[in-house]
Amino acid sequence: MSAARQLRLYGTLARSAFSHQFHSPTYILSRIVTYLFFTWIFAEFWSFVLATRGDAVAFGFTHNDIVWYMAVAQLVLFASTRMFLRIDDDVRSGNIAYTLTRPVNYIALRLAEGVGATGASLLLFLPLGFLFCLLYTGAMPRGSIWFCAILCTIASIIHMLFQVMIGFTALWLHDIQPLYRFYQKLMLVLGGVYFPITLYPDWLQQLSWATPFGLLLSRPAESIYQSDPHLMWNGFWLMSGWLVVLLALALLVYARVQRHIDLHGG
Repeated sequence: MSAARQLRLYGTLARSAFSHQFHSPTYILSRIVTYLFFTWIFAEFWSFVLATRGDAVAFGFTHNDIVWYMAVAQLVLFASTRMFLRIDDDVRSGNIAYTLTRPVNYIALRLAEGVGATGASLLLFLPLGFLFCLLYTGAMPRGSIWFCAILCTIASIIHMLFQVMIGFTALWLHDIQPLYRFYQKLMLVLGGVYFPITLYPDWLQQLSWATPFGLLLSRPAESIYQSDPHLMWNGFWLMSGWLVVLLALALLVYARVQRHIDLHGG
């Protein structure tokens, strides 16, 4: 199959996954309501902290900054599709073996579907999250909305690559749900969802920034209130570097999956 035909195939899969997201309005609505509820909870918490301190700025954040930060930090988690479950099903059912005889890459197929599904979710989450923060704070964010959207897109793809590798472990693990929950907790803590990473102890800050998790959630969130171009571009290049590294790791894991299927069957 030529490269052009493969691209058309991946594009068709992405469009199909995009439209399929709108076939489950109850599920999408529940995710949006949960996302907005948690954003409101964190906004109220930080309003209480600032009121208690009697300062307009606490820990280097204004009230508006922290509301926008919390909304963006949670966005990738809530808007991304849970594609590891689809891969888990493919591995356990043996459907993944059928892709070995086709001139297409399994990872590219699932990423195309993930991009389409996540794109549909972001189309809803972004304007609603923006509207909520705008109404709650009464002010626009100080950072670049467009650069924040770019970093969120890279973060979503990185999140998908982690899910791809977790899904492949179904070949060796009886249940991959605990592994995904462990990964999710790492994102919540090291990604700075509950509290900005700059509030962590020095050793935990260094640990967060040494992993992709700090960049995955915190850097896009910081870009919504930071106007420093050096910080934004530093985040862009670091996240792009992690994307390449994780793509290479996903391909290596897939190569092991292929060898296992060749030797033992689907």
